[in-house]
Amino acid sequence: MDDIISQIKAYFNIFSSEDDKLIKSFVVAAIDYVCYYLHESAKDYFSDMLPLDEIKEAVIILASYFYNRNEYMEKSAQLPMQIWNNVNILLLRNKLKRLEQKPGR
Repeated sequence: MDDIISQIKAYFNIFSSEDDKLIKSFVVAAIDYVCYYLHESAKDYFSDMLPLDEIKEAVIILASYFYNRNEYMEKSAQLPMQIWNNVNILLLRNKLKRLEQKPGR
């Protein structure tokens, strides 16, 4: 999780640890959404192994959106919907990959 927090901080040019707790709470919320969407538990994706690229990217996008949502809303009323759509597409891609990898397919 620390690498995800570091990536979000780098994206927003945050150099202090002042917002770390806030960002971590947004990462946890994003992970909860991803697990809900995929019908999986967080330990399956975020325990000792690194999450797949689509999952990690979805978490970063969502947590970044939660952190900076007011600015996104000022830019465009449709931008939040586009963000959620992109996250869901990433997660759907992950679901399809997992289905293709199941034995007997």
